[in-house]
Amino acid sequence: MSESTTEQRLAKAKALVDVVREEVWDAAPLRSLVVQEQFGVEHYVRPKVHEKIAYTRTPTTHHIRFAPDYFVVDLRRPERTYLLEYKYTDSPLRDAVRLDELKRASRDDLAFSDVGQWEAAAYDNYRALAGLGINVCVLNYVSFHGRPLLCESIRRVKQIWRSAGPGTTVEGSRTPWVNLDLAQLRSLGEFLRNVHGLSPELTQPLIERAIARLRKMEAIPR
Repeated sequence: MSESTTEQRLAKAKALVDVVREEVWDAAPLRSLVVQEQFGVEHYVRPKVHEKIAYTRTPTTHHIRFAPDYFVVDLRRPERTYLLEYKYTDSPLRDAVRLDELKRASRDDLAFSDVGQWEAAAYDNYRALAGLGINVCVLNYVSFHGRPLLCESIRRVKQIWRSAGPGTTVEGSRTPWVNLDLAQLRSLGEFLRNVHGLSPELTQPLIERAIARLRKMEAIPR
C-alpha cells in the first residue's frame, strides 16, 4: 500500500471540490436553488499568518485551522445553512486483524469498504461546533465504496475507534485519527433529497457525472 504525500492529498482534495462544484452545485438545475460559498482558513488567511497559527496550540487557533472551508445556503430555506467540509479517501483498510478489532467495536458484518478514517483533530472540531448548535456537514468521496460520494451531518457520524496517538494512517498521514462506519453516512443523493428536498431525478445525473470525472482522474498515472 503506497502512501500519498501531503501535496498529493491536497491536490486530490482540491480536485474533488472543483468537480463537485462544477457538476453539482453550479449545474443549471441546482444553482438557482442551492449555493456553495467559500469559507475558512484555506481561502481567507494569508500564508504568513497561516504559517504562524499552524503550530500554535490554543483552542482558538485549533478552531481556525480545522473550521470547514465552505458553507451551503438553500435559497428557499436559508435557515438550513450549514458549514461543509470535503474529504477525499482512496486508501482502504487491508488489515484483517484490524478489521476484526473494528467489528468488535461496531458491528459483526463491517466490511473493509465500510471503514472510513478522518483526522481526529478535524472530527473533534466539527463535533465541538455541532455542540454549539452549528450545523456542520462533511462530503466524503470514497473511491472504494459502493456509494462513492457520501454526505452527512456530523451530528449523525459516530466514531467507532480512535487512535491512541500519532501513527501512520491509511492515507499516509502521521496524525491521530478516528475510524467510522461509512454505512452511517447518506449518499450525496440521499442527503440532497432529505436536506434540500431535491428529487433523485434532478440530482442523480449530476452526481453520476461527478463520479465519472473522479473515476477518470484516478485512472491517470501520477
